[in-house]
Amino acid sequence: MDNNVRRSKIYSYFYGANTVFQQFIIIAGILMLMMTSVAGNAAYRKAEKQYDKVENREEEMYVAENEYEEYYDDYSWEFDVDWCQEATIESNDEYKDEKKEYNAALEKYEKARVKYEEAYTKFRDARGGNSFFAGLLKILGYIAIIAGALWFIYKKIFGDRSGESAVDAELAEKIEEAKAKGMEKLNIISEQIERVEPIVLNGIGYSPDDIVKVKSKGLISSLVRGILSWDKMILGIIASAILVFVFNILVNIGIPFFIVFVLMAGVIGAAGYFAYGKYEVESYVKPKTIERLNNFPPHYMERLGSDDALRVSLPAITVYMFGDDQLYMYYQYLDIVTGKIFCEGVQEYFYEDIVAVTSAQEVKKAYKAYGFLNLRRRTIDYLRESITVVSSGCMHKESYVVDMGNSLLDTKFVGMRNLIRQKKMEK
Repeated sequence: MDNNVRRSKIYSYFYGANTVFQQFIIIAGILMLMMTSVAGNAAYRKAEKQYDKVENREEEMYVAENEYEEYYDDYSWEFDVDWCQEATIESNDEYKDEKKEYNAALEKYEKARVKYEEAYTKFRDARGGNSFFAGLLKILGYIAIIAGALWFIYKKIFGDRSGESAVDAELAEKIEEAKAKGMEKLNIISEQIERVEPIVLNGIGYSPDDIVKVKSKGLISSLVRGILSWDKMILGIIASAILVFVFNILVNIGIPFFIVFVLMAGVIGAAGYFAYGKYEVESYVKPKTIERLNNFPPHYMERLGSDDALRVSLPAITVYMFGDDQLYMYYQYLDIVTGKIFCEGVQEYFYEDIVAVTSAQEVKKAYKAYGFLNLRRRTIDYLRESITVVSSGCMHKESYVVDMGNSLLDTKFVGMRNLIRQKKMEK
């Protein structure tokens, strides 16, 4: 995983899941609803072109109707025909010529009426036109807004699980780096400690009480920052309005709405593909946003993962290395969001000077939300352990949080304590 992608996922994991793609879906829905106005404009333009033809056909129909009406008034009683009924012509009919004139006038009127009705039907369809596209846009728009809003709420409640693996991978790399950095800081070579594998522990760097509190902003400042947090949504709506304006221009110059509809779908598809890859898959966060955290005191946060493991934003890494005569210790406190070490140090203890290696263990409880809308709570037990190395001149204490059943005191600490005891006896 690219370092920038991992950094973005870690930031999103602790500071809130990245919801830009979900906002985009809502914006796409708003755009589709706004496009119904373009469909209406296209229908009006199309109807406008048909209206002149309707007027011409209507005038032709009225002229033909008046001509037929004159024949009907003169001959209907003689021919015994109803309105718009064709007269029957016999071979020896004395009104043969009159009936032919009557039938010709009727045929002319019927043709004019059919042409008028066809023109009027086209006009009516154009006036209420693009109803299919308008209806489709409304349906898709509402579906997109509802789906985007529900997905947005889901991510806000349940977070981004892909961030958990990013945190774990980052911590694993930092542990390996800590081993090398410890040797560099202590100015020792691998031959001095190669007989015993170094023990690496990681836990919590600082508790919330140790962190300097940043004074909260005022109401107006909080309101402004709240509005600015929706910058992408606001910019997206503005961009949608601009697109609708451009599409209206295209319709006004005679571009068929179907082509405009395809263009809109292409814009949404291309932008959606980009937004999904960048913000949903990579959880992209501007590097400056992460770098800006360095201007403030480290911010401690805890997250209970989907695996019930407790992950913290300020982990501590301690490396214990065992030489022939000395215990070497390197520790660092890390802001895993920025990847920066904000506190580190080294200590050396001669085995003969070590007074005690003490430990403590207590069961803590965390409450994890679950169920529909995270409305239910369940209790999760975990262990908070501490290890203290006490010498005649100083002491160093580290605290760790582990899952139940994975106690460090019962595994790594036992081996370290026995090794120190053995080394002291040898001296």
